[in-house]
Amino acid sequence: MIAIVIHWERAAWALRKDALRKIQKWHTFAMKPFGVTRLLIVDLDGNNPLWSDAEMQVTNHDTLEDALKQLPGYTPVYVEAGLENSINLESYIHPIADTVYIFGSDYSTGKMDPGDADVIEIEQPTGLHIMWVPIPIGIVLHDRYVKSL
Repeated sequence: MIAIVIHWERAAWALRKDALRKIQKWHTFAMKPFGVTRLLIVDLDGNNPLWSDAEMQVTNHDTLEDALKQLPGYTPVYVEAGLENSINLESYIHPIADTVYIFGSDYSTGKMDPGDADVIEIEQPTGLHIMWVPIPIGIVLHDRYVKSL
């Protein structure tokens, strides 16, 4: 099984119901086709975004550590720019077992501590290191899918 952890850090405009619905669709549309069954949201701002989805279990957590406790036995893979010892996605071999991909915030990079877990980075033009989270989610999940064929 595949799970995704995102860090929720949003401006006030994103908390409006219409904006939240659109953001939710953008995130889940990037995940469901690739078999993601769980989305865990680390709520950095205390906004408690309420999401629901019939096909995917969605839960809110105060910390990354709390979110990861919900996934015993999953192999953690961090997707974040600016972390040491990262592996370029192009050469990365995805775990076959249950995997949780952990994505950093839209607005900051290099703040997670992956310990001994794998860290992958997506090569970007001109040294950019920030992508809106649904984009790397789609890229990583597509890469996993293609490499599994």
